[in-house]
Amino acid sequence: MVGRTAGKLASSRGPHPLGLLLFAVAAIMLTSGAAIIVLHLIHPGLELEFSEIAVTSLLAGVMIIPLLYLRLYLPLYRVSQEGKEAKEALRLSDERLSTIVEGSDQALWEWEIKTDSIHFLYGLPRSFGFSRDVKRFNSNDILARIHPEDRQRSIDSIESYLAQGGQGWELEMRLRALNGNWIWILSRGRASRRDENGKVLRVTGTIFDISSRVRLEERIRDSEKKFSALFHNSNDGILIIDRDWNIYEANSKFLEFTGYTRTELENMQVPDLHPAHSMGEAIRALEIILQRGWVNFEIYYLTKTGDLFLADVSASMVDVGGKQRIQSVIRDITERRRIERELDSLFKMSSDLLCIFGAKGELQRINNAWSSVLGFDLVDIIGRDMLSLVHPDDVETTMAFLSQLNHGQDGVSFENRFICKNGTVKWISWVATSMVQEQVSYGIGRDITDRKQFEQTIIESEQILRQFVEHTPAAVAMFDDKLNVLQISRRWVRDYALPREKVAGMGFSQVFPGTDGRWLRIHERCLKGKVERADEEATVMPDGTTEYLRWEVRPWRRVDGSIGGTIMISEVVTPSVHARQAIRENEARMRGILEASVDAMVTVGATGLIESFNPAAVLMFGYTESEVLGRPVSLLISPQYHDMFEPVFDFSVQEDDKNFENGLGILGETVDMDARRSDGYEFPADISISRVKLEKGYIFSLNIRDTTERRKVERMKNEFISTVNHELRTPLTSIHASLGLVMGGAVGEISEQAHSLISMAFRNSKQLNNLINDILDIEKIEAGALEYHLLPVDLGAVVAESVESSQSFAKVRNVSIRIVENEPGIVVQGERGRLGQVVMNLLSNAIKFTRDGTEVVVGISVENTMAKLCVKDHGPGIPKDFEDRIFQKFAQADSSDSRRKGGTGLGLSIAKAIVEKHGGKIGFESTAGNGTTFCVNIPIFREN
Repeated sequence: MVGRTAGKLASSRGPHPLGLLLFAVAAIMLTSGAAIIVLHLIHPGLELEFSEIAVTSLLAGVMIIPLLYLRLYLPLYRVSQEGKEAKEALRLSDERLSTIVEGSDQALWEWEIKTDSIHFLYGLPRSFGFSRDVKRFNSNDILARIHPEDRQRSIDSIESYLAQGGQGWELEMRLRALNGNWIWILSRGRASRRDENGKVLRVTGTIFDISSRVRLEERIRDSEKKFSALFHNSNDGILIIDRDWNIYEANSKFLEFTGYTRTELENMQVPDLHPAHSMGEAIRALEIILQRGWVNFEIYYLTKTGDLFLADVSASMVDVGGKQRIQSVIRDITERRRIERELDSLFKMSSDLLCIFGAKGELQRINNAWSSVLGFDLVDIIGRDMLSLVHPDDVETTMAFLSQLNHGQDGVSFENRFICKNGTVKWISWVATSMVQEQVSYGIGRDITDRKQFEQTIIESEQILRQFVEHTPAAVAMFDDKLNVLQISRRWVRDYALPREKVAGMGFSQVFPGTDGRWLRIHERCLKGKVERADEEATVMPDGTTEYLRWEVRPWRRVDGSIGGTIMISEVVTPSVHARQAIRENEARMRGILEASVDAMVTVGATGLIESFNPAAVLMFGYTESEVLGRPVSLLISPQYHDMFEPVFDFSVQEDDKNFENGLGILGETVDMDARRSDGYEFPADISISRVKLEKGYIFSLNIRDTTERRKVERMKNEFISTVNHELRTPLTSIHASLGLVMGGAVGEISEQAHSLISMAFRNSKQLNNLINDILDIEKIEAGALEYHLLPVDLGAVVAESVESSQSFAKVRNVSIRIVENEPGIVVQGERGRLGQVVMNLLSNAIKFTRDGTEVVVGISVENTMAKLCVKDHGPGIPKDFEDRIFQKFAQADSSDSRRKGGTGLGLSIAKAIVEKHGGKIGFESTAGNGTTFCVNIPIFREN
């Protein structure tokens, strides 16, 4: 029985009630037996019965002990061993979980609500903004790191869960990280312990770093907004269809073109939008798109009202939601075609010689004026070299002007002679502009033969006048271009007490050995075309006396118009200084009139009444001189400008000089206003008013130039620029974008040979687009239409962005870029985009000319109140003969090396204009063979 009981006890797990009972009985027996034996030893006389009882008790206790071992100790030992194994397994599992959590962007936490203690069980990434040394927090520690905009929403959600219960909470919020940045996290929490009433006592949860996902979602939303804005706000119509001609989407501009609503288009197909005669073109376009992925063509569209309009269409294959669609960019060119027809009519009807010619002067297109002026039939001239019609003596000059056009110089003006069909010669004045990329130029020529003949008549008259002066009794001396005396008058010899025979052939310095360099400089200026004079000047004569002279030195010209030397006319006026004052006033008036040859010159008195009216004014205004003398000068001005014009003369009657200066109005300025002829016809004119101070008071001289023809030329130029902007850049942009899509694999894989050709076209279209942008920027700069919005700008940031954008170009050129920022945080007053354009232009220029394997160094520093930006290359340097022209438009060093580098020659000109608009300066230092350094100085931004 004991064995069976022991077996049962041993086979059971853990202490059993029977085992506990046996343990108690054994203890009692052992204790009792031991007590009896002790008493027997102390008292030998006790009864034997007690001894037997003691022995029996001890034996029973000894027998029960094995049973106690099997039932109590053995199970307890097993439990202890299993506990150790479980703890070790739990430790290993805990380590694995901690490693997994801490290696990810998440953490496990536990919140004891009663004590407001938050303990992170696993994982505590530093990106969440907590120190790894501290793992217990309270709710205020966490709330302090939540973004203010997310804090209350988070509190409300958690409090609602704690108050009302539920499955838990899930919140997205921003948390400040250790570096001060805000990161997005996802926090999930759920009750892990409640009391008997269901109240939450402990919450366990996780947090995840979801910043990457949030940023991705924001980029997707921004991209969708940008595409939607571009699609719906485009100035061109955009239509998206499938291969079966079903209409997928259309933007607002296309709806405006056709008059349909989006609902109406949903039930239509592409053939419904075209007239029957255009469907063949539409079918061909579809076939080309399916073959090569894009096409550009012109086609007629049919509006809802039945009207037709001609459109320029750029279509390409695009991916929309994983499906291939055809996107068409549609531009209404009906008006453009009408304007082209009108311009063509003007081209044919113009009385000026209009032409389009190639780089070598070959005439590609001419108008009817060529026939009327030169006498040739148009078919005899078209295709001929312009030089074959030019007078032999003018061929070299004409070739020089053609070279200027071929090098990109714009607005070239020159004159040459053409040989007519009948052998006569016509003088033609030209204004030409070039399109370097297309290798064509546009020219406007005007027959100026009559003007040239008039000028020749003037030359002959001057020759007669010079002969007359040589024999006049006045003091006259004639010198050659070396200032040797050619001829002198008797009066000149007498006044200067010189022997006539010895003077002829002598140099000026020999005739007047004691004179200073002033007279030599006067003659040198006159040899360049100047006229020098003095009405009353104290002069030391050769005999040492001082006389007052009236003298004049002017150039004389040969028959061919070249300056042959100078004529000096002098008169001793000492006896009549005061009498000559009146003569000088009269001469001042006469000079004002005589110096105006082509422009109208009107002299006005201090009261605003006309005092003189030259012949050019008679021709320009249609009045005779007698009709306008003594009448207000406002007679010649359009009434709309009287308020601006008349105050000049109202203030001039006042003798107080301060009031006079304050009332000058437009005095001293060249003003663009409308003039008025005698028949009431108004025409544009440039009017400049200058004052001449007399002994008493002032007179006014009006120089009036008819600008009608100039306005026409400017209008043609503006129309040309507009054509470049709207009719060339937009298609080019589409072509560039389409090529980019093809290169990017938007239409599938293409052959290596095709990829090479498309890459070349892509680069060339980008270069052409940059040229067009540069030309338009130059035009805006010259027109003063380039707007600037100046704000504080971190110059270092602008440089860093520009350097980053230039890295790909530098890598292609095997050039590195290094920034040396001596003083970081330099802030200037400017427009960020335009300053970036300056830096990009300088970097591009430096990279192009830097030797292979070297570096471009960009330095930023401060000098006084200016920020200084320098870009240094390691190229060949700038030729000395090119330094003066480096900031000119289309300027490029004339060498094969610089031409191979590419570029438009506009970058530095644009950079200079932008820097000067920012109140700065740009310059350079260059050493042959050691590179060039361009430096830009811009004022530093000041708060006050």
